Amino acid sequence: MEFGPSRDVRELPSLSDQPQRYPDARPPAQRRSFALVGAELRELQGVFDAAALDDWLASRGGGFNVRAALLAVGSNAYPRQLFDKFAGLPCANEGVITAPSALDGFGVAGCPVLSRRGYVPVTLAERPGHIERTWLQWLTESQLARVRETEGPRYALVGGEPLAAALTLPDGLPRPAAVYAWWFDSVLRSGEDEDGETVWFDAQDASAESRLLERWGGGEAAAAPNPVPAGWRRLD
Repeated sequence: MEFGPSRDVRELPSLSDQPQRYPDARPPAQRRSFALVGAELRELQGVFDAAALDDWLASRGGGFNVRAALLAVGSNAYPRQLFDKFAGLPCANEGVITAPSALDGFGVAGCPVLSRRGYVPVTLAERPGHIERTWLQWLTESQLARVRETEGPRYALVGGEPLAAALTLPDGLPRPAAVYAWWFDSVLRSGEDEDGETVWFDAQDASAESRLLERWGGGEAAAAPNPVPAGWRRLD
């Protein structure tokens, strides 16, 4: 495994300026694993090396064993979004590793709200038979505290051992005993009531957010409850 060339993450556009490109302003084919510390962004290339990654994290804010493992199904997997959230805080220098994962039995759905930045956010939701390609990252306590501040009050951080068991990770990555994800209390539905179908979000479609915004049309959105799966627990 190699750390790719260093670049300034501020070269990437902020979603505050381009909300229609949520959750990631990079083209889907350019969304890769990365290590981020401060404004320094480096792609991770080749087969993962858990020992090298652990050393990199430990020298900044603690290794894998002292960090929380979180799924990043929305903009938290976009390095510029993380930089914007951490900017000016000590936790920006504690380093973040973000790597791909595959999640069995779940999907990413639109939320029935419009964020203050002008995009329709997303949430994890149960989707039997589906495999979702998503991202896993490891956060320090102070990084997690900061991310909590940026998530709306209708999101809960839930998961644990059952969520970890549903994940498939690339070779070379350590398997966390517990994984957590931000879970919104409802999902966006098509049509005008909760009898419509869930609006699933395809992160590999660069125009997915633009279509959601067009569908939104400035009116109220139809929603249906998004209950937390049985056996999951909250990370307080």
